[in-house]
Amino acid sequence: MKNLYLNLATKGITKNKEVYLPFMILNSLLVMIYGLCLNIFFNESIDGYEGMSVVKSLLYLGVLILTVFSPIFLTYANNFIMKRRRTEFGLYNILGLEKWQISKILVIEFLIAGIGSVITGLILSSLFYRLFEDLFLKAMRFQELEKFLPNPKAYLITSGVFLAIDALIIILRMVEVRRTDVLELFTKSRKRERNIIPLWIKAVISVLFIGAGYYIALTSESPIGSIPDFFLAATLVIIGTVFGFNAITSVVLDILKKNPKFYYKTNNFIAVSGLRHRIRQNAHGLAGICIMSCATLVLVSSAVALYFTADRMISDLFPRQINIKIDNKYVDKRDIYAQIDELMAEDGSQREGELKADFAKAFASIEGTKAYDFSDYNHWTDYSKSVILFMDKGLLKEEYAQERGKVFYYGDIPLEEIILPEDRISVGRKVESFEFKSAINEISIINTVFVFVDDLENLTAKYPHLLSDESFYSFDIKGDVSNAKADRITEEMKKLQSSESVEGLSINNRENEKVFFLSLYGAIFFIGIFLGAVFILATALSIYYKQISEGYEDIYRFQVYRNAGMTEKEVKQSINTQVKTVFLLPPLVAGIHMAVAFKVISFMLSMIGLFENKYKVMAFVAVYAAYFLTYILIYKLTSRSYYRIISKKTGSLLKS
Repeated sequence: MKNLYLNLATKGITKNKEVYLPFMILNSLLVMIYGLCLNIFFNESIDGYEGMSVVKSLLYLGVLILTVFSPIFLTYANNFIMKRRRTEFGLYNILGLEKWQISKILVIEFLIAGIGSVITGLILSSLFYRLFEDLFLKAMRFQELEKFLPNPKAYLITSGVFLAIDALIIILRMVEVRRTDVLELFTKSRKRERNIIPLWIKAVISVLFIGAGYYIALTSESPIGSIPDFFLAATLVIIGTVFGFNAITSVVLDILKKNPKFYYKTNNFIAVSGLRHRIRQNAHGLAGICIMSCATLVLVSSAVALYFTADRMISDLFPRQINIKIDNKYVDKRDIYAQIDELMAEDGSQREGELKADFAKAFASIEGTKAYDFSDYNHWTDYSKSVILFMDKGLLKEEYAQERGKVFYYGDIPLEEIILPEDRISVGRKVESFEFKSAINEISIINTVFVFVDDLENLTAKYPHLLSDESFYSFDIKGDVSNAKADRITEEMKKLQSSESVEGLSINNRENEKVFFLSLYGAIFFIGIFLGAVFILATALSIYYKQISEGYEDIYRFQVYRNAGMTEKEVKQSINTQVKTVFLLPPLVAGIHMAVAFKVISFMLSMIGLFENKYKVMAFVAVYAAYFLTYILIYKLTSRSYYRIISKKTGSLLKS
């Protein structure tokens, strides 16, 4: 009897390899990626490097995301397998096998497939570990690290997590068989889901949820509020998308159906009826593909935008080798300049590209084009206000600096008037660009407007409680290619700062900061690409299973269309149009979602240093184009299964 169960289980896998093999491949790849990420996370030899604590936090977040989504992807695949095999299980029951015996066959099947996938994934993780390590180090631009060995702890945790997922799926299989009677085992795979909620109500709910999500994303006004805005908007849009794929499309098609002049034409009649049925049958799967597409696009686009603009961002944040910010209310800038002069004189170093800039920071409400209601700078807690950075007009190009008596501004918020307690300042035109905006504005999470005035010193002295009094000093050291002199000056200044408890002074060495930022952006890029790959794999699996479903369902449709008098050419054209329309809906809708979400995602990227919108747009457009082409390629490859199923039953009608 034991051999019977094993034989039936083995035959069940081999006979259904078209659905089991993709499941096992996905499971193995998830195990491999999970194990590789954990190996890097547990490695202690990289802990001492700059920014590694942040990098490991990002790796941990990536592992958590995999932990959440892996059971979702694998459970979806299992549900599809079970759906395809219900008739087979019903036949077993009629031939005399009890439900517990059918459950036993299913358990053995999944033990073979699940444990085999886990073992395969662990082997792949060991084989590709060295490549993964090299890619990880190159992403962060580390070239001189020692090679590190895999950690057994990573493999134990990976095995435990995925064996637990397999155990959960086994339990779900047993519960489903136990709760389903014999007749349902034969008919459930062909049953349509009944609409408990009328379609028009679902359509209204979908429009309301998606509309609310879009409104939140489009009206987000500051980087500091972008994170909660993004997650709230994403949640609403996900709910709306789940409802909407069936409801909105069905309502639109019903409206077309009620138009006799449009509907009662042969091509339109077949297309509308066929699309309505397909979308109703595949709504949840299509919504899932759309949501996974959005997740892939957000992860990969953000990672690409950050990684490939990292050098430019570092140059913007730290324009010279040495970058110093001074709060003149705590320390006199002249003392700092003198200390720098002494350190430079010790080894005869010479400065070049020197920049000295005074500025005054203030917090105010901006309504329309007016800035007013300035807060006490020393007791500011209202994060809804914007930052006004007053600067000397001499920092601008000569064409602006020569216009005495005029005030200019730079920023995304239009400004025409500034209302201070005793002054009303009229603001002129917007400056095209300001080179040092990122270096001077460290509060990047709040909307900021730069205002360029003629007499900054008097303005600062007049409003000491409303305006700060700060300075920015930046310079390169001539001939210091190795950065050794810059390192010495940075170290000496930090010693002075700590020994004398100097407040209001920050010193940044560009090369040292570069190591941190490159490791951070490299980690984001690396993790984003790998998580994006996971979502693409899950999307490919969903598309593949949908192709198989469509193939078996279209066998019946072919007969109906033929009996209705359509030629083979007309049937082929109609079916192809319907299938392509259904499968192209998810990436198109995902593209719309991403376009609307761009503003709030852009704010979040600004919080970690990427300010220029043009680079964000370029990255998002390029990634979407690449993803769309990848999606089409996946569709083309998986459509072979569809054509194979159709050709077996209906001849060569749709063979390409």
